[in-house]
Amino acid sequence: MKKILVFALVLIILFALINCSKKPEEIIEKNGWYSLTKDYADFNLFSVYFLNENVGYIVGENGLIIKTTDGGLNWARQTSNLDNTYLNSVFATDETNGIIVGYNGTILTTNDGGANWTKQQSGVNYNLSAVFFISENIGFAIGDSGTILKSINKGNDWEILSSNTFNNLKSIWFPNSVIGYIVGDNGTLLKTTDGGNTWNLKFEYINKNLESVCFPNPSVGYIVASKKDVADYDLVLKTIDGGENWSQIKSVTFSLKKLFFINENVGYVTSGTLPTIKAHIYKTIDAGENWTTQELIVKKIYSIFFINKDLGFAVGNDKDNSTNIIKTKNGGED
Repeated sequence: MKKILVFALVLIILFALINCSKKPEEIIEKNGWYSLTKDYADFNLFSVYFLNENVGYIVGENGLIIKTTDGGLNWARQTSNLDNTYLNSVFATDETNGIIVGYNGTILTTNDGGANWTKQQSGVNYNLSAVFFISENIGFAIGDSGTILKSINKGNDWEILSSNTFNNLKSIWFPNSVIGYIVGDNGTLLKTTDGGNTWNLKFEYINKNLESVCFPNPSVGYIVASKKDVADYDLVLKTIDGGENWSQIKSVTFSLKKLFFINENVGYVTSGTLPTIKAHIYKTIDAGENWTTQELIVKKIYSIFFINKDLGFAVGNDKDNSTNIIKTKNGGED
């Protein structure tokens, strides 16, 4: 009898340990994407950035900043002291230094891995949409009304640069420390060839808003172009000559939002920003010649980030289904 009781107790302990150790990422949603946590399902999440497979940040509405150090299994909320502010973009140059930008010219920096975030003077009141650093010290923030800001001291001080446009700027990418691209509303495409000191207007006033840009190398780049007319199409555009000429490589009838290319061949584009349409992620492995569709349970994806061709994260809003942080370990394949 004593042996039976001991055996039963061992089984109960083992069962409890198995359940306690079950990881959030083991909840498979669809097409190789896993939900990570439901703790922040009441927030719109606008940006995700990972330094490596373990350390990453997410920012969103109501001043939300969260950080993981174990690949997304656990997330810790950090203090922004900005409960009523939308934080739109986050970037980290190493495990101690990070930068966040948001509404009303908000810029936050940390030099201790997010234990403390300091509000910096941006010099503008426009909404800032994106931030990108090309080195530990030198970085850029962009936003509404053609705003381009540059810092040379880790984001502590900012200089206002000329953009030659008043269109809202939405996305920025540098394939190296010299060449960079910015896109925005009304077809605005800016390019720098001197490390961001001056920006030249490549084109604008086409009947599209340019939402997202990514250049895996200085010559090959991709842009998401969103429609202004509901009867029109959203597009993915591609250049192979550093932005001089562009070709259409994909079109859809509903909204495209963000893109991320790991190299010139493998890339992802997100969609699903309408209330009645579930989010999709489109994947190409042949430089946009062909695309596969990864349908998700989440409603909206606002940001996507890949560390390599297999490991990626996406965030957005899905209050109905209580998850808005997802991860893939196999490139979103079934």
